[in-house]
Amino acid sequence: MSTYLETESYVYHMEPDKFIQSNVLFSDGSVLKTTDGFNTTVIAGNPERMGYQNGDNALFYLLTSFKQISSTLVVASDLWNNCLRLIDREKQKAYRYAGQCEKTGFKDGTEEALFNHPRGIISDWKHNGLIFVMDSKNLAIRYVEVSSTKRPAAVTTFFSSSELDWVGYATQHPVTGDIFFTTSHQVYKLAYVSNGLSEVMISGNDVAQKGLHAQQLDPYTVVSPIRTYFKEIIFIDDNTLLVADRSSHVVRVFDISTNITNVICNGVQALQNGNWNTCSLNRPVSLMILNSILFIGGEKSIQQIKGNFKFSQQKCENQ
Repeated sequence: MSTYLETESYVYHMEPDKFIQSNVLFSDGSVLKTTDGFNTTVIAGNPERMGYQNGDNALFYLLTSFKQISSTLVVASDLWNNCLRLIDREKQKAYRYAGQCEKTGFKDGTEEALFNHPRGIISDWKHNGLIFVMDSKNLAIRYVEVSSTKRPAAVTTFFSSSELDWVGYATQHPVTGDIFFTTSHQVYKLAYVSNGLSEVMISGNDVAQKGLHAQQLDPYTVVSPIRTYFKEIIFIDDNTLLVADRSSHVVRVFDISTNITNVICNGVQALQNGNWNTCSLNRPVSLMILNSILFIGGEKSIQQIKGNFKFSQQKCENQ
């Protein structure tokens, strides 16, 4: 493992930059930035001030995730402002995109839509033009229509359940499209079936919901240590999930076919380079694979592990 970049705050999300090839686009607290690992540029936001302001000199209140809907447009979840923001990189402006900023609630619609701490964002590859938003304190997954011109965007509820403690971050299975999402210390699988039914099950309990598709929710208890606080989650192949565990200072490796788990790094809170077993992380929250490199974003740092990944029941190793 090596240190890729030192940052000013938490690196909540990272993506390969579509606007500047070979760069990494990342959220650094309440600021959106791009970097090549040496030079870093602020795209939007103020590192010294949080708040809510659109247009030039935009202000945000924690950018916990984002999705590039084109090479120049970014939809970001503004956690404490309780809405989605649109960042135009060519015009260097920010706008309200979905939800009523600075107002909390749970309501579908366009102008009237409300969120309560929107967190993770992913694209729905099964339906172009839609993104999933993890509405964490509403314990819901919301659908948002993607548009470069229509604002505010339409919001509908895909799934909700009072059985969860929160809804954090999500990823889609690369083959089935099933949604795997994190709560504070579990990973759940939400089956994606497009037959129009309107009921889900959580551990055998039916829950009413308004989604467009039938779903079946199965709990995947990844680990049960004393300290867990799961953040971002990604697939690295058809069966293997990586989960950032902020409180335990590790990345958990979970095989969904065998329910076997492993960890990356030693669980000691520090910024320490090394191999799979000796490296240390500082509150990891975000994950990204780029050019066979695993990027791990945490508090004031982005670290990376280069090489092909091999995971077995006994160990994780970097070849």
